[in-house]
Amino acid sequence: QALIEWLERESATDGAWAKRMAEKETVNLVWYAILAKDFPKALAVAESAHGKRPTDLAIEINRAHALMLSGRDAEARAIYRAHKGAIIPVKPTSVPWDQAVASDFNELRKLGIERPLMDDVIEDLGLSRPGDGTVP
Repeated sequence: QALIEWLERESATDGAWAKRMAEKETVNLVWYAILAKDFPKALAVAESAHGKRPTDLAIEINRAHALMLSGRDAEARAIYRAHKGAIIPVKPTSVPWDQAVASDFNELRKLGIERPLMDDVIEDLGLSRPGDGTVP
C-alpha cells in the first residue's frame, strides 16, 4: 500500500525523473493494487494507463485482471480473448500473452484471489486448469 501511495504522489509531481519512474512502474502499480486486494484502485490506475498507452499489452493484461476482479467480466473476457496468441514485449525477454495470463491466475489463486471467469479464460485460451501440468 505504501508503494502505491508513493507512486501516486510521485506521478503527480513536476519532476521529470518522478514522472518517468511512475510511468514505468504503472504496470507494477496495478499489480500491487491487485495483490493488496484494492480492486477499485487497480482498475482506476489501469484505466488511466490504458488511456495513455492503449496498445501496451503489459498494461492490458493487468487492466483485464482489474476489470475481472471488479466484476466487469464481459469487458475482461473481451480483452483476454482479443490478445490470445500475442506476445508481451517485456525486458529482458518477451512473454506469450496466454502464458502470462495463466501464470498470473496461478499467482492470484495462491493468494486466495479467485473468480469463476478464470477457468473460462483458461479454456478460451486453449490451456488447462492449474494442476494438470499444462498451465505454465
